[in-house]
Amino acid sequence: MIRAARRRQTSRPHMPLRHESLRHGLLVSCCALALGLAAPPEACGQIVWDGSESSDWFVGDNWVQGFVPGSGNSVEFTNSSTDINQPIINNAEADLGTGSVLVDAGTLSIQNTGKLINRNGRLGEALGSNGTVLVTGDGSEWENTGNLTVGYDFGVGTLLVEDGGRVSSVNGFVGSLDNSEGTVTVTGDGSVWENTGELVVGRNGTGALYIEAGGRVSSNRASIAQNQYSNGVVIVTGDDSVWDNNGNLFVGDSSTGTLTVKDGGEVTTTASYIGNKENSSGHVTVTGDGSVLENTLSLYVGALGTGTLTIEDGGSVYSLFGTVGRYNGGVEEVTVTGDGSVWENTGDLWVGNFGTGTLTIE
Repeated sequence: MIRAARRRQTSRPHMPLRHESLRHGLLVSCCALALGLAAPPEACGQIVWDGSESSDWFVGDNWVQGFVPGSGNSVEFTNSSTDINQPIINNAEADLGTGSVLVDAGTLSIQNTGKLINRNGRLGEALGSNGTVLVTGDGSEWENTGNLTVGYDFGVGTLLVEDGGRVSSVNGFVGSLDNSEGTVTVTGDGSVWENTGELVVGRNGTGALYIEAGGRVSSNRASIAQNQYSNGVVIVTGDDSVWDNNGNLFVGDSSTGTLTVKDGGEVTTTASYIGNKENSSGHVTVTGDGSVLENTLSLYVGALGTGTLTIEDGGSVYSLFGTVGRYNGGVEEVTVTGDGSVWENTGDLWVGNFGTGTLTIE
């Protein structure tokens, strides 16, 4: 809480001491009224998990302020002690409305048709923090009406969606700011992470996304290693594992990004750019029977950066137009190897458009 208070102080003009004391007095009175039921609990703003009584989200004594957070409250999980109970939303709905969720320590579990609704979610914000959210089981859901960031600022964040759990957000960021680390795993039939906006894996930090065993992820634009010095990895593996991106997909947008589709996994997108900007490096591998990368429009291997595409062991890639070596940049290579491996272009294929391109079929 000291860190949060310091941020609020720096974001407004300095107040004289007399007014400063009055302001804090009003806040204390506000919370006292809330606890006395003379004012709504949401007046207290940020609510901190204590876990002193149990793991039940809906027990007031588990929160420092002494009541269960409600609409308009933002909540924090920042106590890294191994002695406290970890929070669980079980078979009930917690609706924070416009409030946000920060998980900097421990694990928040949403299970047994439990549901959490909030604006923004952040996992792993502070230096040295390590926060995890688990969404597990059919009917269990975490709804972010704003953005979801896994690995925010100097911290480590982990999101696990399994066994039919669902997560939704506007934009999703995995490894958002410098020195952050984020990992998301979506696994099991019916498990979903839906982004109505952009999905970035490795924005300025290090990000990893694993879609496996029938898990599904959707987005409307996507980037792997979006900005300089970032690093991003996406692996889509197993039958019925799908990443559906309704927009452009950048693999190695400004830094080093890797996409692997294997063992029956599938990625669908409007167009792919592998090694997009200067000094970027993008690598895509599609391997194994039933593994598919489908572009409804174009596929560019090497725009201004270095790009490689490997299709092997029965993997398939589809595009309207294909270009290897779009501009005068780095090394651009495509290799199609093994029985049943296919790169099918229904339109034109250029190898060395304005750059240097190599296509090997073996």
